[in-house]
Amino acid sequence: MSCYVLVALTSTSNDWQGAYGPPVARLVEREGGRYLARTRDFERVEGNDPTPGVWIIVEFPDRDAAMRFYNDPEYEPLRRSRHAGSYGTCDIVNGRDDFAPG
Repeated sequence: MSCYVLVALTSTSNDWQGAYGPPVARLVEREGGRYLARTRDFERVEGNDPTPGVWIIVEFPDRDAAMRFYNDPEYEPLRRSRHAGSYGTCDIVNGRDDFAPG
């Protein structure tokens, strides 16, 4: 079952961004992931949470692949640099419908 990593991110510094993107994309691809969105082009239509600067949505083949990416030792220093220069949330969502009739 597909699994999605949803990241709502606001940068506080641009220092980390240049060294972050290409190696993270390689790690995503290595685990069978693909970016569905990396964009500042969105519209909040409901809710009162702070609006992030960017949304990132990555599809992985399953939860195990998403967790291998997130816990990869090569990703750890990149994640620390992102944390140092931004704030936001990262959620892992299983691609299933728990509320479908039947």
